[in-house]
Amino acid sequence: MATVKDFLARVNTIEGVGGCLLVKDDGHILAHLVDGPADYSSLIAICSKQALAIMETSGFSFFRSLSFAQSKGQGLHIFPLQQYYLGVIQQPGYPVEKVISQVNHLLSHVKAGSSKK
Repeated sequence: MATVKDFLARVNTIEGVGGCLLVKDDGHILAHLVDGPADYSSLIAICSKQALAIMETSGFSFFRSLSFAQSKGQGLHIFPLQQYYLGVIQQPGYPVEKVISQVNHLLSHVKAGSSKK
């Protein structure tokens, strides 16, 4: 069975990923491969709660990712994963769609594998 650090190490091998962290829905950091994880965990917790509130108000059932762009060309992408959130830092110069697609592909295997009993 893979550990959280193994999982993050795998995410970090995706082309265009410059770091990642796994945060509980209350903002508690489980593991990280990024500098300044507390700054990211606060943003992830606040934004995820707001996204859930918007979903409930508007009648949507889920979100696959939230994305933020920085002026330096970096991006932060947030992916829900059960009661956790995966934050992925995108390196400058990489297509947003490609990074999101590859992370979602990996997460589809994680989610599918976790439902088997």
